[in-house]
Amino acid sequence: MVAATRRDRLRTETIAEIKQAAWAELQEAGLQDLSLRGVARRLGMAPSALYRYFESRDELLTALIIEAYSALGDELERHYRRTSRRRNTHAHDVFLEVARAYRKWALSHPLEYKLIFGTSIPGYTGTEQTTEASMRSSGVLLRVMTDLVRQEGLADIWRADLAPEVRKKLQAWSETLNEPLPPEALRAALACYATLHGAINLEIYSHLPSKMSSEEMFVALVENSVATVLPR
Repeated sequence: MVAATRRDRLRTETIAEIKQAAWAELQEAGLQDLSLRGVARRLGMAPSALYRYFESRDELLTALIIEAYSALGDELERHYRRTSRRRNTHAHDVFLEVARAYRKWALSHPLEYKLIFGTSIPGYTGTEQTTEASMRSSGVLLRVMTDLVRQEGLADIWRADLAPEVRKKLQAWSETLNEPLPPEALRAALACYATLHGAINLEIYSHLPSKMSSEEMFVALVENSVATVLPR
């Protein structure tokens, strides 16, 4: 491995400082109002100097979104590995552990969560890199589902008829996965993921009475959904 030059190290450090300042700018100005000029002002840099590192606001946003997705993915994968290695642990229990980790990360990183899952930013459409990064968190759920298929086969509870067009879309998605899953299993994964995300969004965006926002309530909502598609 070739050692990084001093110039490379300085560039890496500066990019990290720029992203840190950008997060602070987002926190203060809001997700809709990020500008390179504002970030440069926060760093005491000339806006023109910032363009040597990020050519546009959208390029900086892309870097922040990938960073947020990576942090969430790292956290979920850590919990998945730790839980799935336990002896006699069922996929049902692994998913609930990952779900708790998902909620905990969202509540402790609300800005990052809202950036990657919240209201779209005017003029920003994302990139192939952000799409790829987004698959890390949902990919953990798909891994849980793959584990379940290995453990149980295709459970009867999944054998309800799928509309032909839905089955076609799910089959096309399955064929893009490293380990293809039956369309019924993918539908079950989507159902779990939708409930998980919906429960977190209700809490993050304060759509629940304060007394309803708790880990116990979150687990009750998610477990009810998971129990119907992840049989034990």
